[in-house]
Amino acid sequence: MRLYLFLLLMLWLVACNADQERPNDARQLAAGLQSKLPVSVFDQPEGKLIKLLSPGTTIQETTQTTSYFSFLTIEGQTYCEPWLKIALPQQQEGWIFPNPNELAMRDSAAYIHWIHQKRMQAIWGERLVSSIHAYGKAFEAIQTAEDFVTTYQKGYALRDTLIVALSDASTLTAQRKLPDLFWLKACIPGFTPQLIHQEKDYYLFQDYKQWAAQAQRTKGKADDAFVDFLFQVFPVDSLEYTVPAWKIEYAEKQHYSLLGRGIHQQLLDRMQGLIDAETPFVESLNRIKRGLVEDITQADIAFWEPSAMAIQELDAILATAYTFLSQEDWIGLKSRRQQLEQPQQWGIRFHLKSGNYN
Repeated sequence: MRLYLFLLLMLWLVACNADQERPNDARQLAAGLQSKLPVSVFDQPEGKLIKLLSPGTTIQETTQTTSYFSFLTIEGQTYCEPWLKIALPQQQEGWIFPNPNELAMRDSAAYIHWIHQKRMQAIWGERLVSSIHAYGKAFEAIQTAEDFVTTYQKGYALRDTLIVALSDASTLTAQRKLPDLFWLKACIPGFTPQLIHQEKDYYLFQDYKQWAAQAQRTKGKADDAFVDFLFQVFPVDSLEYTVPAWKIEYAEKQHYSLLGRGIHQQLLDRMQGLIDAETPFVESLNRIKRGLVEDITQADIAFWEPSAMAIQELDAILATAYTFLSQEDWIGLKSRRQQLEQPQQWGIRFHLKSGNYN
């Protein structure tokens, strides 16, 4: 009878202990996340201290982070991280600030990967982080030209979604200070973060060296030819940028057209060659084509070169049978050609490089 009661008591204690330690459905056990030093636990982000975790404690994290970063200075070193919710015994929860001096995983690479995921979740949320992971897997798995096309388009569309949260990046921090987001380069293959707009916004620019390496893995030549064309569109540092080859940046957000130097015609000729070779990148080429045409036809465009040079190149373009230009493109170019003959009437400025407009 005593043995029976003892066994019942042991089963009850095990069950109670399991209830205390088992995370609920919203929680997950971090893969080997432990405290190296005493870790402070707060009742809320930047709140009241409620507990100190002893060194060597295995930390149960939940899926929740703050949607912002905080700057904290600890022993003279300033860190910028999101706050993380963790699970405590007796179904309690708390918040910790991930300090790499206090936390550890099986190795430094595992910790870096883990903190990158938490940072991305703070910026974009779990759904978009899952999309980033799916895109990253597709990028690494590129084997054919078809894989390349699909992944390139997927990355382009994903980038347009991600950059919404990166404009005015200081709003990502509680202190409204600009965070360091250059670590994103290691998280989103094919793209490199850069600061723009007087270093107020981050933007994810395509890194063509990475795309060129993936193109070399495929058997076909269509993706190699397309990436080689992109190097011509953005020749500086092999990176996409706000200013393509057919523009010159004069000041912040102030660009002038380089029509007259032959760049527009050279790129249109190259695009025609790709089209004639039945490139699978027609959608991407159309985006570049729109930028080229608008650089000539938009009413607020001013020209870096003299009028004679700009008109000569536009005449050469109009004399070439580009099959990928739409009827609307041709109408716009021909109309602009007529306007260039009467710059004062249409408010068109030429020869900006000299400071004397004609």
